[in-house]
Amino acid sequence: MEMDWLMLATGATGGWTLIYLARWVSRLFVDSPSVSLHQAPRPGCLQAVVAEIRRARREVCVVAEALTAPVVAEALAAARKRNVTVDVVLASSARRGTQSTKDVLTDHGLEAKIDPELIDALAPVVIIDGQTVLTGGTSLREPEEGGSVESLLIIKGHRQLANSYRESFLKQRARAEAVPSDASPVGKIIPASPSSHGGLRKVAA
Repeated sequence: MEMDWLMLATGATGGWTLIYLARWVSRLFVDSPSVSLHQAPRPGCLQAVVAEIRRARREVCVVAEALTAPVVAEALAAARKRNVTVDVVLASSARRGTQSTKDVLTDHGLEAKIDPELIDALAPVVIIDGQTVLTGGTSLREPEEGGSVESLLIIKGHRQLANSYRESFLKQRARAEAVPSDASPVGKIIPASPSSHGGLRKVAA
């Protein structure tokens, strides 16, 4: 009888150990639920966006009015080189803007599509690995000097919310059109010479 109780206790302890190990392993791949607000003058919020993109393992989905910030384009290109799926959907203003988002992305080996139903004042949304959502009063445009303070909401580990954002993104991507090849080259971002600061330079109009 004592041996039976000992075996039962050992089995229960082993079971709890397996549960603990399973939870510990899951934390390595899934962020614990959290919501944080990042506020900083530009380009502080852009740097926060880049930091999250660098953590992507499988997928990055971007919805924005436009995307002309070199640091974000570079981060997306680097993610693509890590075999991360990168999808970008933009508002109609990207088609007629003075800064060509198409050139920024295609120069980095990326593609973008335009959803004609998106409003131009759209707050950007970045969905990473189906579990992290970035959104708020920031912009993915190239920052100007002396920019105002912006805010970025970083939501992690809330899978149901992230899935809702991702499902909306898939609908937007399904109805989106490819950025036309004759998009304006003004404001094009191209690789600069090795001596140039930041590795990119902007072509004047």
